[in-house]
Amino acid sequence: MVDAEIVEESKPRKVIGSDGKSYTAKPAANLHRRSLPDAFLKAVGDLDRDAARLVRLTEDDCFHTHAANLGGREDIQRAADALHTVLDALAEAGNG
Repeated sequence: MVDAEIVEESKPRKVIGSDGKSYTAKPAANLHRRSLPDAFLKAVGDLDRDAARLVRLTEDDCFHTHAANLGGREDIQRAADALHTVLDALAEAGNG
């Protein structure tokens, strides 16, 4: 005798496509999500690359000529504030 729970399989969810036809929706379990460490390291690498690009732009001969009209200062400040939040969270978690 085997003691087991009987689980009924749910019917596949149907969706209607833009062509009006009915299709079986793919289960959400098949979606792949990058691990947090991998996603974090990718974001850090992207950030480092983008920050280096901004530094190179400030070193351009034309930077001072156009600096007053470049804009973006508020966006850069918002990004800097977000980075401080990340640095604080890392320090609280014992990384830093």
